[in-house]
Amino acid sequence: MFRPYPVERLVFGSGESRLLCADAVSDPALEAYRGRVQTVYADPPFMTGDRLDGRRPFGERGWRDGKPTVALPGFSDRFESRDDHLALLRGLAEQAKALLTATGLFMLHTDWHASAHARLLCDGIFGERCFVNEVIWAYESGGRARRTFSRKHDTVLIYGRTPDWRLEPEKAAVPRSSRRRSHMRRAVDADGRPYSIMVSGGKEYRYYDDDPVTPGDVWTDISHLQQRDPERTGWPTQKPLKLLLRLLSCALHPGELAADLCAGSGTTAAAAVRLGAHCLAVDLNPAACVMSALRLDLKDLTLDLPAEAPSGPAGRLDGTLEGSGLLLLSAYDAEDPDFPAGGPLDAVTAWAAGRIRDGVFLAQDVFLRSQRHPALTPMALLRPGEGVPAVAVIDAANRLWVFAWTDE
Repeated sequence: MFRPYPVERLVFGSGESRLLCADAVSDPALEAYRGRVQTVYADPPFMTGDRLDGRRPFGERGWRDGKPTVALPGFSDRFESRDDHLALLRGLAEQAKALLTATGLFMLHTDWHASAHARLLCDGIFGERCFVNEVIWAYESGGRARRTFSRKHDTVLIYGRTPDWRLEPEKAAVPRSSRRRSHMRRAVDADGRPYSIMVSGGKEYRYYDDDPVTPGDVWTDISHLQQRDPERTGWPTQKPLKLLLRLLSCALHPGELAADLCAGSGTTAAAAVRLGAHCLAVDLNPAACVMSALRLDLKDLTLDLPAEAPSGPAGRLDGTLEGSGLLLLSAYDAEDPDFPAGGPLDAVTAWAAGRIRDGVFLAQDVFLRSQRHPALTPMALLRPGEGVPAVAVIDAANRLWVFAWTDE
């Protein structure tokens, strides 16, 4: 039978990327990364005054059809005062400076609530000489304001650790727009490629629409994630993968390390890994750390969670383990009254088969639901090895539990 077994570390594959459930400002585990990180990104609470929660699909039908869903606990975006919010931003910026290499970059994502204060704060920490860019991400979403111009943009402040910072904006090049440029004539060449023409000093200059051009500091070509976007994870403040890919592509080289001090939905981790880099993702919320792990498909990562997280009952996992190593899950009762009725494994979003050795869960095989594959495989073949046979379960509310097999 399976019984809950407290562990504080889970390793999947090579374990190269690290997801840490901790305070990004003060946790001593970050000391080991001082001076090693090439890019630090932070998307902290904006001080909106709201409680921000999300929704996650429940069971095979939820992943296939979009319903039913269950609540996904997010975070409170309420602060007692402006000073309390600025204290958080200051702590993140100072931690970023400590983590960065001499050529590294800090990217702080804010909006109108705090962008002006954040700019002055970062000037003081990094120095005005190390200011690199203020990127405006403008998007269209939601309704329109009646008394003001609609606030439809975020700000990403970019600072270098030193004046020797490295940014390669040409790596974020985008095709030229086909929009007519003031006096420029439009034409199409013999190969069917459209271009604009400018004549200066008797010489003709051609600007082809499909030629890459480095973007400016106002980005209008990356849309906000819509409610039905397949990229959506259910995390309330999720940013588009395309945005993080653009930011990181010009700041990171393959094999380098990126850090996200407010991991949230795990977009930074997903972007860094896609670019061939490693990631250190930190968040106080265990559900956010689990979300980041899911964004990486539970591959090549180390997940550090406090043994007491999550709180509440672990539920009951039923299954069998044969002498051959064949492991079969038959049912999981999450013991959560907010979960809808469903099949015997509908409360499970993902699970992994592995062994516990020296207090660490070492995964061998992982299985996840997705929109493309809403059904969950209930069977695995556990390979021989040292350690106690075990299963890690992630339920529909992003709570992670480890169960060890016992013959009792």
